[in-house]
Amino acid sequence: MNRREFLGSLVVLSSVPSTAEMLALPSEDSSSGKLSNDRSAEAQTISDLSHIPYSIAGSWLVVDLSEGRAAVKTVRRSAVSYRWQQTGPWADLLFEIVMIRDGKEAPSTITASILSVRLASGDSSVEVISSDGDTFFIAAQHCGVQLRLAHPPAWIYQASDAAFRATSFRAYDQQSKTYLNLHADRPLIFQPAGAMGIPYDTVTLASHSTQSMTVRCTTREEHSSDQIPDLKLIRTRRNHELDEWMRRCPDVPDSYQPAARTAWYLFSALQVSPEGVLRRQTVLSSKKGMNMVWSWDNCINALALVKADPALAWDQLSTILDHQRADGVLPDAISDSEIVYGFNKPPVWAWTVQKLLPATPATDHTAHLEEVYPKIVRFHEWWFRERDLLGDGLPCYMSGNDSGWDNASIFAGRWPVQSPDLAAWLILDAEALAKIATQLGRTNEAARWREHERDLLARFHKRFWLDGQPHFFSLTPAGPQQQSSTSLITSIPLLLGERLDPAIRTELVRSLSDPAHFFAPAGPATEARSSPLYAPNGYWRGPVWGISTYLICTGLIECGETTLARTLATRFCEACARDGNFRENYDASTGSGQYDSGMTWTAADFLLLTNWLSTFHQ
Repeated sequence: MNRREFLGSLVVLSSVPSTAEMLALPSEDSSSGKLSNDRSAEAQTISDLSHIPYSIAGSWLVVDLSEGRAAVKTVRRSAVSYRWQQTGPWADLLFEIVMIRDGKEAPSTITASILSVRLASGDSSVEVISSDGDTFFIAAQHCGVQLRLAHPPAWIYQASDAAFRATSFRAYDQQSKTYLNLHADRPLIFQPAGAMGIPYDTVTLASHSTQSMTVRCTTREEHSSDQIPDLKLIRTRRNHELDEWMRRCPDVPDSYQPAARTAWYLFSALQVSPEGVLRRQTVLSSKKGMNMVWSWDNCINALALVKADPALAWDQLSTILDHQRADGVLPDAISDSEIVYGFNKPPVWAWTVQKLLPATPATDHTAHLEEVYPKIVRFHEWWFRERDLLGDGLPCYMSGNDSGWDNASIFAGRWPVQSPDLAAWLILDAEALAKIATQLGRTNEAARWREHERDLLARFHKRFWLDGQPHFFSLTPAGPQQQSSTSLITSIPLLLGERLDPAIRTELVRSLSDPAHFFAPAGPATEARSSPLYAPNGYWRGPVWGISTYLICTGLIECGETTLARTLATRFCEACARDGNFRENYDASTGSGQYDSGMTWTAADFLLLTNWLSTFHQ
């Protein structure tokens, strides 16, 4: 199954962009401007989180405003995507927070910043702030507050007039539980579903000039404190934590500062603490529907983090490597409750390690390399043992998901595919493994890796290029069928840089600068724009993705094509900055964001590319 399931029919764009469209492209100088060094709390304010859930580092809870309600949800995978009942709310929804005036819900304006969520109506307000990863502090002025429980509690106990304890099962498995502990500084009133015409169980803190309560949501039974903390102290602590994090935001050109702050906030807010199968502090791809970790995306997340937090960056690699299977294969994705081995991802690991090392304290190099080297070696060997389907020393993908480009056009035939991008990754992997072996003093192993790299490079050049054009092979029942490519995936070998044959390098660069091929207003399109398979919302058949843009720009830099890399990077970063919500991908022609929002795999590429663009202004 792909990360997204698509409708059977996709909109086809069969023509190249019009002159008017080309004239409307963003200015290539839009990344200009001085660098901002202001890392104060005031400068780091983010005013709108309507498309990005409010959360804090380490928490499995969010306040989601996407439907115009303050909905508290869990992002545990064991709840997301399951319904409580066939027609009921989703199991991840715990409760909604509403303002109460005159005994009924008061229409309110809901806003969120990185510090708190606020409901406001006239002189009435409700502020919701995370005091820790499991607890929300709710303060109300001139109004009451009501919690509308999404699911009927299995049991509820009123310990005092201002304290409740309750628990509920997540119905799909009848095992996982959520425990609620509520404490207030004034009486709490519980009403079962149906009271006052409300189809939910509710807990209400009646209207007063000022009152507050804490709501603690855990997956373990516990006695929580009945003391109500001081809001000022919570704000001070949270402001300090946020200030310390935001001060480490990478340098970017001044025009990208607002978007960079949001991107960097995501790398704090989307962290979750170890739980279930996750053994380390982990940055999720999203705290919405895509609330898992995909292995090659997480490598790019590590690259975005390493200058600011090397330990957290290395943990992102290890959170996948921790779950290597005995045969050497690495999981495609993991969550708190799932380890997905049905697919995997390209062998990007050793290449990533080499990019992490310069920003990692030298005293930590050996320990990190000793930990990851044998695991990366086993994954590399797995490709040749299990996926060299033709016996020619060039492994194959069994599914588009294995490439990371799920439905790219080279996989349209649904057969195993032998592709130049996988060969290029294996070459880069062998090269990096040779360097790691050398750093660890394993000179004989390093020599074998270098010989393996040279052999792969020769096979690569001989196999995948016809008259300078990239080709791939579909392994059909009738035998391997050589086919020309209209997918950006076959441009990934640009990462080989000087090792790439000059004629091949020239052709790949030409196609990236051609509007009929991949050159688009929002960055490099993932399918040639003149291809009959191109679709504006076609996932990997047209839209611009962060990871493909980052890899293509990195490859162009390796090949000395800095001007084109800068142009494509700027176009992608402009699309991200205009949208501001770090969407899953972008329409290549309009730059409109598509699918999920608040995605670290887009935020990471944006931060890496804008940080690179900043070097032109220092």
